[in-house]
Amino acid sequence: MILREYLFRKNMTRKSFAEMLHITEHYAGRIVNQKVDCSKKIALKIEELTNGLVTAEEMLLPEKYIDKRLTI
Repeated sequence: MILREYLFRKNMTRKSFAEMLHITEHYAGRIVNQKVDCSKKIALKIEELTNGLVTAEEMLLPEKYIDKRLTI
């Protein structure tokens, strides 16, 4: 599942998501919109935060999963 879809389904704001990861809201937004690659550390935190619904591999290699993603 892509991160944007996860946040939408959980009705989670980028601000609350950023607070959970201890990053800025701006950086969180850039990660969600795939404007910046996240670090391995952040990718693993996202996987843990989402209970594996968004995997670190999906965060680090988004092009591999592009055809399986939904657009919201």
